[in-house]
Amino acid sequence: MNVCAIILDYFGADKTEKCLMSLASQGIKTIYLLDNSGSHSISEKLTSTVARVLATGVDFKVEIFSVGANLGFSKGVNFVLVHDRRSASSPYMKNASSKRPLSPTISCLKNKQQPLR
Repeated sequence: MNVCAIILDYFGADKTEKCLMSLASQGIKTIYLLDNSGSHSISEKLTSTVARVLATGVDFKVEIFSVGANLGFSKGVNFVLVHDRRSASSPYMKNASSKRPLSPTISCLKNKQQPLR
């Protein structure tokens, strides 16, 4: 099963780093990271944080999106879903913002729903 995760970051590179590390060895192939801060300096910090995580040898790739504004949670997730649908990479998504323990079997949804406009 091809599973990806979506993480929305809003001025929280340190929390995002912990979240990324917790997803290692969970069977997730791609993590989509949306920078929701709208700040160039925060985007740079987030990019260096991701580079540091990837340097540890985690078993996933990270695609970072910087849209230059705070889209909010729903629009941010839908933005990534539209991108993922176009790349047709993952039939299942993991809600990495869930407060439950992270596991690829929790909070998955089929990527067949239409994104909100």
